[in-house]
Amino acid sequence: EILMSESQERMLAIVKPEDVAEVLALAEKWEIDASSIGTVTTGGALRVFQDGALVAEVPAASLSDDAPRYERPRERPAWLDGVTVLHVPLYSLVEGALAETSETLIGWARDRGFAVSIDASSAAVIDRVGRERVRDLLRRLAPAVLFANEHEAAVLEVPGPGPTLTIVKQGPLPARVIRPGLDVVEVPPRPLAVVRDTTGAGDAFAAGFLVGGGPA
Repeated sequence: EILMSESQERMLAIVKPEDVAEVLALAEKWEIDASSIGTVTTGGALRVFQDGALVAEVPAASLSDDAPRYERPRERPAWLDGVTVLHVPLYSLVEGALAETSETLIGWARDRGFAVSIDASSAAVIDRVGRERVRDLLRRLAPAVLFANEHEAAVLEVPGPGPTLTIVKQGPLPARVIRPGLDVVEVPPRPLAVVRDTTGAGDAFAAGFLVGGGPA
């Protein structure tokens, strides 16, 4: 069975001749445009016909194994020397070249043996990307620490798969420290007489925890 992720996907299936009619009937049943466009042959050549006339013939390998490839130079950056913790926001892991670069850095961090932490970033981002996709990402990357506020934790249904330690920030309320198989620990914040600006408070919290040796 093939599960299509989007209705506009274009797929090429190689089907035994005796099964073509059945495949086309299934496509018609589910209102998917389908047609038989060619035949698999031996010899390694790709031949294109129009109205029965041969209009193109190229080695099939020229479109696959022999096609030019662009290999971008990659090397571990020197600034990773001396680093003990890599902290990555979820914003940087959801799509595109930034996500690819972030995952590469996480791989280098693993190779160097230092801890990786991830910040859940935003409940809206989790909703947009999809809770299960984010949970799968955390399961695959398995950070040592996951930081989340109470809204992000609720969307992710913390505790979840992946991190060995989850810190749930709750503003003026006690932070919750969640470890698999252990009781939840609540750590009350120090009282402040005046709160001037909460901008960057979450990042400052994470920095203080990580510099203080939290993952250990």
